[in-house]
Amino acid sequence: MGKLSLLTAWAVMLVSGSVWATTPKKSSEVRTLSEQIHEILAENSIYVKNEDLTARVLFTLNEDKRIVILAIKTEYWDVKGFLNRRLGRKKVNITDFEVGKQYVVDVRLTS
Repeated sequence: MGKLSLLTAWAVMLVSGSVWATTPKKSSEVRTLSEQIHEILAENSIYVKNEDLTARVLFTLNEDKRIVILAIKTEYWDVKGFLNRRLGRKKVNITDFEVGKQYVVDVRLTS
């Protein structure tokens, strides 16, 4: 009887140890909206000279999960054009969203 309980305890420890040792895989499909916007804007050709350029982008998503820009608040017209070209009509992969819900993202371009 003692050997059986010892064997059972050893088996439980072995199984639980292997379960805790495995790390869950992060699904590439489950990325936040801000992470996707960061990826869209990551590789750019805009030149920033010795200052940070900032903008606030107000947008919504249509039924096709495409970004529809409503407004861009910035004092730099070239940043506004850049953001319109890079973000406008880009499709994002998001599962839980409402058509027409407004989102705001602050963008900072650094040198």
